[in-house]
Amino acid sequence: MQETQLPIDITHWILAFAPLLTLLIFLILLRWKAPEAGPIGLFVAAAIAIFFYRTPAETLAVAGGKGVWDAIFILYVVWPALLLYQITERAGAFDALRKGIEKFSSNELFLVLAFGWVFASFLQGISGFGTPIAVVAPLLLALGVRPLYAVIIPLIGHAWANMFGTLAVGWLATLQVIELENLVETAFQTAILLWLPNLAAGFTIAWLFGRMAAIRHSWPMVLIISLIHGGGQLALVLWDPILSTFLPSSLALVVLYPLSRWDRYDKRAETIEERPAMKEQQTQEENVPEGESAGEQEEAEPIMGLWMAGMPYIILTFAAIFALVIPPVEQALEQVEVGLPFPAVETGYGHENEAEEPYSPFTPLTHPGTFLLVATAGGWAIYRYKGYYSEWAEREETSGIWSGLTGNA
Repeated sequence: MQETQLPIDITHWILAFAPLLTLLIFLILLRWKAPEAGPIGLFVAAAIAIFFYRTPAETLAVAGGKGVWDAIFILYVVWPALLLYQITERAGAFDALRKGIEKFSSNELFLVLAFGWVFASFLQGISGFGTPIAVVAPLLLALGVRPLYAVIIPLIGHAWANMFGTLAVGWLATLQVIELENLVETAFQTAILLWLPNLAAGFTIAWLFGRMAAIRHSWPMVLIISLIHGGGQLALVLWDPILSTFLPSSLALVVLYPLSRWDRYDKRAETIEERPAMKEQQTQEENVPEGESAGEQEEAEPIMGLWMAGMPYIILTFAAIFALVIPPVEQALEQVEVGLPFPAVETGYGHENEAEEPYSPFTPLTHPGTFLLVATAGGWAIYRYKGYYSEWAEREETSGIWSGLTGNA
């Protein structure tokens, strides 16, 4: 094959960046939704490929097919993760988790770190895709955190868990499109780098809450949680990146209980005088609407206990460990492999993409999406048997799980 000089110049650099720039303009400046802006970006990319990069129609079609296949691999995590969130939220499980954690301590800083960092990281480890913000921000508002801080805190708190969170969907998606020479070394070095923002997240949230006084009060908790988060992820990526964020973030959630029994975090921190993240304290009488008594303002007890609220995630943990830790089981499950064949194609500048049969195959029985579906089915069955869905819908007047998924709640 005759070599062709690739057009490496400023014009083609700008053209290559144009689809991404188009997407950003429609999303940020014009405030379009992703399903609306995405096709526009796709159309611009295809037009540039045809008219400026000499891309043959067959090559464009094959590239589009590979893109759809890669998207299916990711969506098989996204959709079950959103479904798992809905079956727990519509059963009142998150209400039980919030009230259960609040009972641990009257220390506001402890609770802000517990929700904004530990719980947000746990949600990112299992579901991701905006769930940590959607769930944690209202919880922080209920604790008395100012609205702007209620959004900023979980954004900072869960950021470290993006690559290996959501059962490592970011890592697995990267492997779908990039060929890495040493997977273990790359994962290990990535985990080292991610430990830094994890530690910084704990101290930053403390600083936002009460500046240096809050940092001095929270540093033992921050170091302990970060050791579990960052150290646990660093150790587990050498074994299985899929569980490297989920298991440490789950363990950190459990460790909140013994930390709350510590005198340091059991009661309100009187040494923290400046609390910019918190709303000004109001008396109980000021908080009670006219015509209601303080007793009427008390929140109802959760409809389930903490262990029951965490049941889907317990099922998920056991399912993933059973499938990935026991070698004979893992080997048997990995026998089922799915992939699509794609023919060899050539670009307009003479670069050949070899035929692949199959392209980017994956094993569905050991895929994170399957573990999420198992946890979803188990949690739904238990909650339905216990009658939590009808009880929670009657209390909160919520719609069904399907309405929550389709955005019609």
